[in-house]
Amino acid sequence: MITLRGSRERPDTKRAEEELRRHSFRYEWENAPPEEPPLIRDRDSEAVGEEEITRKMDRLVSYKEQWDKFQTDACYIEEDGEIW
Repeated sequence: MITLRGSRERPDTKRAEEELRRHSFRYEWENAPPEEPPLIRDRDSEAVGEEEITRKMDRLVSYKEQWDKFQTDACYIEEDGEIW
């Protein structure tokens, strides 16, 4: 499970939450004081601050795309991604 820790008063926390929602990631929310930068944590690692969160989100989105591509009931998937 992904955890987003931050203050909803901070624009960078709001952007991190928007990205999680945009990509349909389920997450838990933890409140933090407004002076603390946002943090995203999963079972493997954590990212603190907008720059690290952006890199972490890129990795999570890439993983999710691969997962979605190969988790299907299709009989065969071509190299170009075509399913039949």
